[in-house]
This record gives sequence, C-alpha cells and structure tokens, in this order.
Amino acid sequence: MQTGRRNFLRATSALALTASPGVASLVHAQSAKQKLVVMVYLKGGNDGYNTLVPVNNARYRRLRPTLAQTRAQVMMLTESHGLHRGLEALLPLWQDKQLAILQGIGQQDVTNQHYRDAETLFTGSSPDEFLVNGWMTRALNQNAQLKRSNIDVFAFGDLDIREADPMGPFRGGNTSVGVINMLYPNEWQARHRVADTAFLTTAKAGEAAKSFSLDSPQTLKTTFPRDSFGVALQSTVELAAAGQAPPVVHITLNAEDGDQHNAFDTHWAQLKF
Repeated sequence: MQTGRRNFLRATSALALTASPGVASLVHAQSAKQKLVVMVYLKGGNDGYNTLVPVNNARYRRLRPTLAQTRAQVMMLTESHGLHRGLEALLPLWQDKQLAILQGIGQQDVTNQHYRDAETLFTGSSPDEFLVNGWMTRALNQNAQLKRSNIDVFAFGDLDIREADPMGPFRGGNTSVGVINMLYPNEWQARHRVADTAFLTTAKAGEAAKSFSLDSPQTLKTTFPRDSFGVALQSTVELAAAGQAPPVVHITLNAEDGDQHNAFDTHWAQLKF
C-alpha cells in the first residue's frame, strides 16, 4: 500500500474521529510526560482552488474550463465554497466546528527559484527579508522549556534541498536545536539504531546520535503502510509509546506523481493538463 496525499488526508481525518490503537498509544504515552508535536511536510504542491472550491467565482470557471469543480461535484460548506469530495472524511469535523480551513495562505511573491522559495518557506520570511533561522528554530529557542539537553527533533525523510545547513524549518539551530534527520525511515525500522542509518545531525545532537537506539519496540495493533511515510508514522508511534520521542517529530511525505518522478513541485503532473 502506498501513502499518497489523498490517502493520507483521508486516513488522518478519519483518525481524528476515532483514534486507532497506535495513535492512542502515542497520545497516552506522551501525555504523562510532555507534549509531542508531529509535523507532516507535504513536499510539493497542492491545488488549493480545487480543495476549497469557490464555485460561484466566474473567474475561477473561466480560467479553468476543464478543471473547475461544479457545485454538484463538491460538498458545500458555505454558499460560495465547497470542499473536494476526496476529503469527505473531514466533513463531520467541520460540522462539529472542530475544523478551520484557511484559504490563500502562501508566499507573497513566488520567485520560481527553488532555493529562494524554499528559504522563505522554511524561515517564514517576507520577500525582502533574508533570515538565517528557520521558523521552528525560533519557536523552540523562544520556548526553552520544551527543549532537551541533546535531541529535540527527529526528522524522517529529507528536510531540505540545499547542502549547507540542510535542516528545513530547523535551519540556524546547529548549536541550539538538536536535530537528527534519518533520510530513510526503513533503515531505522530495520534495527532501531540511528548509527545504522544514513543520517544528518546538528552539532547539538551529534554525540547523542551515535548511541541512540530504541531497545524494545512495543508491538502495535495498528497496521501501517509499508512505504517510507507509513514506516515513519509507525516509528513515531513506537518512539512515543516507549517514552523516547523528542519534543518534535518531522515527517516528509514526498510528492510522487504517477510517473514516479518524485518531483519537488508538481511540474510533471501539470504537463498532463
């Protein structure tokens, strides 16, 4: 089973309604000691206009003669906007006033340069700003009580597109934020030792990474997909259930299109239209 974006959104929205045993284990294990932030990075693009659809907007229909969704095709949330039916599992949350959808969130000026656009994404900077620290680095530094003495973050999958300080939202935290980035979750799942994986670290977590391991993973009732994203989710639950999860876990869900290009953006999908 592969974890595509739509499958991920369906699954996670369903989990919000009825927590699976694995997720329940994660919540209960962490709640007694500390909170756990799990960040899921949807690496690539999302068609926002066909997610929350402005069905009454004439310009939307004019500019998308073949892609525009009609009122009959969506689940109407308001008189003017409807939700794509692929996200039907989210509807009960909306009706129960447990879900908010923010429209139009994005960069003010896209440069079409991957490095600069990624920089503004990871640092939360304005187009005319050039910040060194990532937005999560700043958040952790401002909330020192959340940090540990060595490991603050586990990251599964690639974090960044550059070689210098390739820590995504944790950029600039070489000595202040302890990050261990395991590039291939399957390697961690095989032996549960950081040293047996291809990994990157910040200086703060460097020594701890050499010896960190999960000695006795609990047997989980939940069956996770066997692709890298599913394995990363399973690993997160195991770490939390054992009380060994750091304050933050970052998981990357890469943008795999039908041609398996694993593109950073949705270029190959767009060529089909």
